[in-house]
Amino acid sequence: MSKTLKITLALFLSLSVGFASGFLYRDILSRTNLTAEEGYAPNEEPSSAEVSSSSEDNQIPLPPPYQTFQVSLAMEHIRQLSSVIGKRTAGTEGERRAAGYIKNVLLTAGYSQVMEVPFPLENGLTSQNIYVKAEGSNPQWTIIIGAHYDSLGWKGSPGANDNASGVGVMLELARVMRINPHLPSLIFVAFGSEEILQGYGKGHDHYGSLFMASHLRELGGKVIGMISIDMVGVGSSLCANATLAASDALTNLFISHARGLGVPIQFRQDPGWSDHESFENRGVPSLWLTYRIDPYYHTPNDSIDKISSNLIAQIGQLLQCFLESLDQAKCQTLDSATRIR
Repeated sequence: MSKTLKITLALFLSLSVGFASGFLYRDILSRTNLTAEEGYAPNEEPSSAEVSSSSEDNQIPLPPPYQTFQVSLAMEHIRQLSSVIGKRTAGTEGERRAAGYIKNVLLTAGYSQVMEVPFPLENGLTSQNIYVKAEGSNPQWTIIIGAHYDSLGWKGSPGANDNASGVGVMLELARVMRINPHLPSLIFVAFGSEEILQGYGKGHDHYGSLFMASHLRELGGKVIGMISIDMVGVGSSLCANATLAASDALTNLFISHARGLGVPIQFRQDPGWSDHESFENRGVPSLWLTYRIDPYYHTPNDSIDKISSNLIAQIGQLLQCFLESLDQAKCQTLDSATRIR
C-alpha cells in the first residue's frame, strides 16, 4: 500500500460513514453513491472515535480496480441474515438457509471455488463451514478471517449483532480483498455452530472453528494468524481479545496499527468466548475483535435496529487497512511466533 493511500485511509477511518440500503445484495452491488435516504435508518450513535460527515465526504478517489469497504453491502448482509432468515440455531434449517445465502454472496463476489465443509454436532445434527481463499502474492503464509453465522436461536435470538454483524463485515472484506493486492493468502470463513448447544454448557461450542483448526495443514500455506469478527455492531469500546494460549504477536500488531490510525482500542484477556480460542489452542496467534458492551445479545432483542452502521464502517475499514499493511517483516514476525500443535 502506498504512503498516500495509507494516509487517505487513516483519514477515512475517522469519518462516520452511515450508508444504508434496503435493496438486495445483487442490486446494491450495481449501485453507487448510496445515501441514507435510499434505505432504512439504523442506529447511528457514534463511538468516541467517530466524527460526523456528509456522504459526499466519504468518497475515496482511487483508480480501479482498487476496492474499498462498502458499509451498505455489509449492512444488507446483516439484514438478510437477521431479519429475512432470522433465528439460525446450529444444525437447523435456519442455519442451512444462512449457509446458502453466504455461499451465494461469495460466488457473486467472484470466487470460483466456495468450500462447504460439513461436520457433526454432539446432538446428532450437522453444521457446516463456508470458506474461500484470496490468494496472496506470497502464498506460503495464510491469515484466517472468520465470523460465526449461527445465532442462539433456541433462546429466540435473531442474532443481528451476535453475529450477523461479524459475517456482514467478513463477507464485504472477502469481496474487497479478492481484488486488492495483499501479501499473505487470506481465508474468509463463516463458521457454523459457535454458540453453546441447547441443553449443554460451556465447552460444547465453537464446533466450526474447532473443526477447521484441527485441519490447519490442509488449508494451504502456513497459517500464521486468525482474526475472529464477533459482535461488532453495538457498543462504544473497541476491544482486541485473546486468551494468550498462543503468542500475542498478532494482537500487538493490530493494536499498534489501530492506534497509529487514531482508533482507540484496548486489549482484554478473555477465557475463550469466540472462535479465536480454537486457533490459539493450536498455537496460532489469534484475536477476537468486538465492541463492548451489548445488553441485547442472546435475547430476542438482538435485532438490526440496534446495529450502528458507523461501527460496521469503522471495523471494516480498519481491517481492510490492516490486511493490506501486512508486509514481509510483519508476516515473518507472525511466522516466528506461530507454534502449530
